[in-house]
Amino acid sequence: ISPFGEVKNRLGKNEEMMIDELSKKELSEARSTWGFMQIEAKFKR
Repeated sequence: ISPFGEVKNRLGKNEEMMIDELSKKELSEARSTWGFMQIEAKFKR
């Protein structure tokens, strides 16, 4: 699942292990839109 919640890959019915690449750029963009850091900063005051 991407940082934006998009399902990018699925496992089958058998026991499996999934390894996928994560784009640092996409992760950085998602972090800036989530807003959790701003919410957390308000509670630390």
